[in-house]
Amino acid sequence: MSDISVDPHHIAQAVGRLESIATEIERTVGQHRSTLQVKPAGADEVSTTAAKSFSESAELFDAEIVKGVSAIRDVATALRDGTTSVGASDTALAQDVSGI
Repeated sequence: MSDISVDPHHIAQAVGRLESIATEIERTVGQHRSTLQVKPAGADEVSTTAAKSFSESAELFDAEIVKGVSAIRDVATALRDGTTSVGASDTALAQDVSGI
């Protein structure tokens, strides 16, 4: 038998905080996404190349943020599911013990 102690209330609070963080990151990035696209300062090759490079970097950054938000949500889901699983095991064990 393992010595796992789970406080469902604290885990639920942590899950809520993680989900809030993920939502806030999504909101903030979505709100500022258009400002990450750089327009060339001029029509010359250096300006257009630099603007293209900055914009491509912003797209890569955005993709990494999406992955990070997904990872935060995955952790929240794992915590929620794990807490439910431990709670169900505790309930089943309590029922088995009460039948003795």
